[in-house]
Formats: sequence, C-alpha cells, structure tokens
Amino acid sequence: MIKILIKIIQYVSFTKINRREGDVMEFDRKKFKNFVHYISHKCKNPDYLGSTKLNKILWYSDTEAYRLLEKPITGETYKKQGFGPVPHHILGVLEELQDEGKMVVNDVNFHKYDKKEFISLENPDTSSFSQQELDIIDRNISDICINHTAKSISNKSHDRIYELANQREEIPYEATLVATLGKINKDDVQWVKNIMEEKYSQ
Repeated sequence: MIKILIKIIQYVSFTKINRREGDVMEFDRKKFKNFVHYISHKCKNPDYLGSTKLNKILWYSDTEAYRLLEKPITGETYKKQGFGPVPHHILGVLEELQDEGKMVVNDVNFHKYDKKEFISLENPDTSSFSQQELDIIDRNISDICINHTAKSISNKSHDRIYELANQREEIPYEATLVATLGKINKDDVQWVKNIMEEKYSQ
C-alpha cells in the first residue's frame, strides 16, 4: 500500500510544497558512521541512549534534513521494524566503530530490561557536516535523549506512514512528507491518476 501512496506523493506533495524530485542522495557510509559516533559522544549519560533512541535520532535527523534542506544527512535506508524505522547499516557500523577503538557498546540491565549502552572513547569527526545539519542532529539528540523514553519515542515513530508499510519494508524519504501535509482529497487523487495515465501512455 505504501508504494501506491508514494506514487501520489511524488506528484501531489512535491507540487504542494514546491519540492524538487531526485533530491535523495546516495548512502554515505563514512558520514553515517561519524553520525553514529557523534550521537554517542553528545549523549554523555549512557543511561539516556539505547538502541531504540539511537535509531530514532538517526531517523528523525535524516528525515528532518530531507524536509528542511531538501536532502538527508546520510542517505541511509530505513526499514520498518517492531520498534519503528531502523537504519539498514547500523549493526555493521557499530562493529566498525568498536574495531577502530572509537566506541564501546555494552549489554546492560536497565530497569529489568536488556539495553545497549554506547560510550564514545574519542572526539567524533564532524568535518563532513554542515552547521545546519549539526543543528538538526543536536535538536533531535536533546529532544529524544532527555524528553523521551525508548517506549515513547518508539510510539511516536509509529505514524501513518509506518503503519502503511509492511514489516521490513523500506520507508522512502518522500513518504515522510505526508506528515507535513493536510489530507489528500479526491480531486488530488484524480489529478494524479490523470497525470500518471498521460505519463505512462507515452
């Protein structure tokens, strides 16, 4: 169902908010790794950051940058999992950061639940981030680490786009634009159908 919705978004939502098509960048693994390291470094108290919060800071920062700056920070792929959107490369990147001696990831018991604890061992490389990107990241770190529990931020991420997606299905950046729009009415849908029929009949 989400694929049908994306067809509508591509023709309707970009027009309504004056977006350009083709703005999603290719995945930048090095930048994504620095991103993960930066989050663990900024969130000084490891009690405030676990896997769910880490994934949501990445998700909300990438998608917010897509909406505000017209491209995501890393171009990472996010897929629907039980606790919300999850970055596809996160496990491999965490292993690399540990192998490079930049981070430690511990398994701990937190209020009777199993939890991942992320501890930064050195300053992260932020040279590839713009100040606008860092502002977005810092805002999401502050909000999610301080104002949310893992459960509350997981629930928040279960929006209408998440509910439309199948389990382990990729959630495209374009889909998040729906959250910023009003309802798509019948006239919008008919307009899309007319454009699609014209486009694919050529």
